[in-house]
Amino acid sequence: MYLRAFLQGTISFFVILFLARLTGKQQIAQLTFLDYVLAITVGSIASSMTIIKIETFGPSLAGLLTWFFWSLVIGFISLKSRIMSKLFHGKPTIVIQNGKILEQNIGKLPNYKIEDLRSQLRDKSVFSLGDVEYAILETSGELSVQKKAEKQTVTREDMNLNPDYAGLPRRIIFQGKIIEKNLKGIDLTEEQLYQKLKKLGISNIKEVMYGAIDPQGKLFIDKFDDETDNIKVF
Repeated sequence: MYLRAFLQGTISFFVILFLARLTGKQQIAQLTFLDYVLAITVGSIASSMTIIKIETFGPSLAGLLTWFFWSLVIGFISLKSRIMSKLFHGKPTIVIQNGKILEQNIGKLPNYKIEDLRSQLRDKSVFSLGDVEYAILETSGELSVQKKAEKQTVTREDMNLNPDYAGLPRRIIFQGKIIEKNLKGIDLTEEQLYQKLKKLGISNIKEVMYGAIDPQGKLFIDKFDDETDNIKVF
């Protein structure tokens, strides 16, 4: 009995894992109502498949595959047809325009209140409706906010400044060992690295838990000794 539950649970787990990979990557916050219903139903079927009798395991697996099949079909249809996409997933709703709440649009949204809107605005660090040009409630339930031009943050581009290339930092030390492949990729020799470490008062690389360098040559070091953690050199 216990062995059967283990085997059936294992099969269910890997079947769902495989099918989930087929449906693609998606954040929890981006799930639509249809995705939410699918997740609940599939989870219920999968959990029951762990302890059901062996005679009903096959039909339950077929039911699970049926749910994923229609999920893939609806996803494909939604990609090909804008009308069907709106039918299955809904469409974004404008809830604020030019600093004014569109009560008529909000009234069409089930279980969505003005307080929900105010809460989502605060999550976006917006505390005054007068700062908002547009606010759109996405099909996932997320709120997209465009501030008025005079309330937007000034960028380097706005000021005609040429920003430095940010890029990604490259890990060169991990748990007291140099990652030679990454070191060669940035044309930095071990001797030069040791010189940088020496300037920080680090004589033994075994002291370093993590080390990374960004495209500007800034070195970040995190030591095993928490009292002297997080050292930066420019």
